[in-house]
Amino acid sequence: MNYVTTNRPGEFVFTQVGIVVKDLEQTVERYRKLMGAESDEIVEFNTGVRVAHLYFPDIDAQIELLSPTEEGNLWSEFLKENGGDGLHHLCFDTADYEKTRSGFLEKGVKLVREVTNEFDPRVKYSFFDTSELGFLTEIVNRREIKKMDHKG
Repeated sequence: MNYVTTNRPGEFVFTQVGIVVKDLEQTVERYRKLMGAESDEIVEFNTGVRVAHLYFPDIDAQIELLSPTEEGNLWSEFLKENGGDGLHHLCFDTADYEKTRSGFLEKGVKLVREVTNEFDPRVKYSFFDTSELGFLTEIVNRREIKKMDHKG
């Protein structure tokens, strides 16, 4: 199939499905048992969330499980509004973060949250309100960083 992509807000690739869950350890274990997922260590961020990444052999995308550790943040509000676990975001990695970010804004898509990775300050994330699609859209600049690292 040949899809026309000229209306996209930038060049990016799909990398992740983000799911907010109440019980992170239990959910990780379910994915291991039911789907054969592999996971890295659970990491706690200073933004009030614990995160586990699930991987599957021969699949380039990952599942990111997010579980809030405090009230009043993006993830605890999600659980309240949705009545439990559910799809939170799809993530796309871009080789030109500012162009992609600007592209979403030019289309009138509301910027919900913007953060820098606390472990690698070069990594930037933006979440856009694409709730009419049923989820938020996250963009990240890992491809851009990789491209810059290969040039140097």
